[in-house]
Amino acid sequence: GLVGQDVLVPSDIGYLAADTGLTGRVELAQPVPDLTVKFFDQSGQLVRTLALGAQEQGSVGFAWEGLDDSGVGSDPGIYSIIAEGTGADGTSRFDTYAELPVEGVIPSMNGGNMLLSLRGIGEVPLDRVLEIH
Repeated sequence: GLVGQDVLVPSDIGYLAADTGLTGRVELAQPVPDLTVKFFDQSGQLVRTLALGAQEQGSVGFAWEGLDDSGVGSDPGIYSIIAEGTGADGTSRFDTYAELPVEGVIPSMNGGNMLLSLRGIGEVPLDRVLEIH
């Protein structure tokens, strides 16, 4: 029943789908006056910067529709995600979580954790999934 569902997992890599974009969250341990989320293509080129402004401590959602900074559509595929903002010690990076589609389920052979095959990042243990959508 998980195949075809989206799951939220800790990841600095996301998959930009043509129909749904790329969504996820940033976890902030403190308030941030200027949170930005940046997306980089596989060659390391900055494609898009989302300025999310001042944010309180906690979980902050983001959604990238796939347009680059000049308004041109980006190709579907794998993108790196970096969340930054001004913290107590200058610019800080924050933990990111990506919402990714489940492409397959690999049962445990030895009573361990079941693995999910996620588009863009490969196999992830089920216990790393924070949410199922």
